[in-house]
Amino acid sequence: MKKKKISKSGGCLKKTASYTLLHLAIPNFLHLTPPAIERQCKELKKFCKEWTKELDTNEKIENHLPITITTSDYLHSSPSLLRDARSRIVTLQVKLRSLKLDNHAKDKLLRLVKERYNPETDVLTIVSERCPLIKPNVDYPMYLQNVLVSESWPWEDEKCGGDMEKYLWEGSQSQLATNSGSAALTNAGQRESPRHAAGNRTVRSLCW
Repeated sequence: MKKKKISKSGGCLKKTASYTLLHLAIPNFLHLTPPAIERQCKELKKFCKEWTKELDTNEKIENHLPITITTSDYLHSSPSLLRDARSRIVTLQVKLRSLKLDNHAKDKLLRLVKERYNPETDVLTIVSERCPLIKPNVDYPMYLQNVLVSESWPWEDEKCGGDMEKYLWEGSQSQLATNSGSAALTNAGQRESPRHAAGNRTVRSLCW
């Protein structure tokens, strides 16, 4: 019994020369000549948009576009149509200072991300490769970043200063005790100064 391939229109597909060449074609542009690539680039240039002139420095780019998403495409010289599994990996990077967190929110965020934060470059890196395609792997780290930021702002009631990763002087009990002690010493010195002044005047009058 022979098997026939049925097209969408209901007809049978014949194994012609063009049909065979279509399946043997290499799924990339490495076989094209430079003039052919130049013609295709001219056609694609019509759909491209010029870079914004106002974003002329790296500081302005980081300020207006703080998130960097990195993807990779792999080309093979063989006619295989198999997709490279490494092309699904997506890396999201964002500088922590662009999230505009206070000290408490930053401390909690660092506890959540753990080793994904680099303190030397102030960059938070999230890698996604769970889904088989690039698009879901791009959406997942974006969603994960929003969740991390929103979870960093609320604080648990039982958290205290002793749970912080580093000692904070501002607002601590030591600062309050030091300020109250300094104020008490200042007030005591002000009360004793008139007595010393009166005693000095008495001594001078007796010596005179």
